[in-house]
Amino acid sequence: MDVQEVANRFQVHPSTVRRWIQRGRLRATRIEDPRGAHYWIDEADLNLQKAKEVTVVGKRHTEGGAPSSVFAEVAASCEITSKQALMTGSMKSVPMEPWTTKVQAALVNQSLLQQRLLQEISMLRDDIQTLLTEMAATKELVDLQEERYRKERDQQLMQVMQTLQRNKQPRRPRLWNRG
Repeated sequence: MDVQEVANRFQVHPSTVRRWIQRGRLRATRIEDPRGAHYWIDEADLNLQKAKEVTVVGKRHTEGGAPSSVFAEVAASCEITSKQALMTGSMKSVPMEPWTTKVQAALVNQSLLQQRLLQEISMLRDDIQTLLTEMAATKELVDLQEERYRKERDQQLMQVMQTLQRNKQPRRPRLWNRG
């Protein structure tokens, strides 16, 4: 398969497929011809890639404990086994016990992650509430300090004004009267 066919199968842009090849996520053979270099992807490598990655609403979830990767692996395996069954002509049922345990483990893992996230959210809410309480207390303290400063400043100004009043020179009498 060429890059365009792989891109159509995964419903991604061809440059994404080339990037997968360059980063080693997808094995491909480079073919040189007079028009330039092209990549050829083997069907087996493509099925391996499909089992490892799934594209969901434009975001890729890779293997590594994420439940979606297990679901992708199960889906890819079912697709591979159904193709093999069609090719060989035998419609034997595929044993699903290992896959059901993987799916159940993924669901348990997902619920544990959700519980941890809810605990984190609860702790963050508590932290935010504590911070808001501390901010309110700090604001009250700042307001009290400003009030005390204003009172002290007003007292000092009153003392200065009283001192000026006491030290005010009496008005000198006029030397002549206008008549």
